Amino acid sequence: MTHSTLFCAFLKRTWEIAKHGKAPNIETGKSENQLLSMTAKSAERKRQAVCELARTFDADLKRRFGAEHFSAGYCLLLGRYYAESNYVYFSLNPGWPRNGLLVDPTSPEGYNVPFRNPEALRKQYVYLHNCQRFFSAHPSLDGWIDNGVTSAFLVPWRTSNMSELRRLNQVTGGQLFSCAGRLVKQIIRDHEAKLLITAGKSALDLLGSLGVMEEKLEESAALGPGKSYQWSKCKLAIGGSEVTVLRIPHFSRANSPTRMGGLGAWLMEELAPFGCGKIELE
Repeated sequence: MTHSTLFCAFLKRTWEIAKHGKAPNIETGKSENQLLSMTAKSAERKRQAVCELARTFDADLKRRFGAEHFSAGYCLLLGRYYAESNYVYFSLNPGWPRNGLLVDPTSPEGYNVPFRNPEALRKQYVYLHNCQRFFSAHPSLDGWIDNGVTSAFLVPWRTSNMSELRRLNQVTGGQLFSCAGRLVKQIIRDHEAKLLITAGKSALDLLGSLGVMEEKLEESAALGPGKSYQWSKCKLAIGGSEVTVLRIPHFSRANSPTRMGGLGAWLMEELAPFGCGKIELE
């Protein structure tokens, strides 16, 4: 390549940077802003598709087994950032509603429930209050989870407790868990998930009941003072891939900062390979 050709190429790239504000991706020819826009649109399409799948399942369950069993409704997603990272936070299932609705993840207010919540909603739900209080007490952890991690439920249909949820599954002949399992698998595929954070002692058992967990590859001993205050790490085979699962207490019951004293440090250590606490240099 001649000096003249190199100089022309340099001028062309300089003009492209000035025009787009970012250098184009060498492989695609698209600027960084364009690629981010495409990613956002793709994530939104995925979010709409999984929400439509949930609506289809809900209508079918009501038609087949009676709408009276599902009068409390359902809630699949809480958090923002759907399909924008390889991480998903799963709670068990939404409890009985106090006001009928939670926050729309697409609302313009910018809340990433349950890590950031509207004040009125946080006062209504102990789960949201305790969750936000815990993460807010650990700034690095809080910043990581509130900027890219979305939140969903393993089973989106509302019941007052886990016993009621399992009874509802029996009423449907196992179809409730079958539908929920398909939704969870889709969420994991949409995120190409490498990490799941699950809230509640029964989360791993529920993943098995939903048909999501293919095999438990390894599991650490539970830490914490016991009962509702336990946390552990395991690796599961899901969709033919190895997925790290961090099981933490469920914040509707775990409300003592003292008894969760070691959880924050443990989470920071386990999440470090996933970028938590990383200092980015400008």
